[in-house]
Amino acid sequence: MFWEQAAWAMASQPGQGGEAPPQLGLFWVLMPLLVIFWLFMVVPQRKQQKQHQQRIESLKKGDRVVTNGGIYGTVVKTEEHSVVLAVGEMGGLPPLKKKTGGETSVNMRFAKSAISTILSDAASEGEQES
Repeated sequence: MFWEQAAWAMASQPGQGGEAPPQLGLFWVLMPLLVIFWLFMVVPQRKQQKQHQQRIESLKKGDRVVTNGGIYGTVVKTEEHSVVLAVGEMGGLPPLKKKTGGETSVNMRFAKSAISTILSDAASEGEQES
């Protein structure tokens, strides 16, 4: 009797007799979801990374930037893999007579990959007025 039930159960399993296995149906349900995930998450992220890399490569003297550590600075010198930033002033000079990147500034060298944000001209002008 047990063997008859086992034989009956084996004969009624899906995938036998030309039917598609149930995993194949699941594949066709998940495939569009993966494509949608790819289009809405991965592609825009790659585009954003490429734009950021282009902006980093186009840094020039005088650009205002923020590092990953939150340090604000002005680009003094760019090199192949690093950038020198003026991050502070020494000696308490009046604001109108400060020389960015000159003898009175505190300069620090950072890897270009440490630059997180390049401030726009309008944002940097707003900070200088305050």
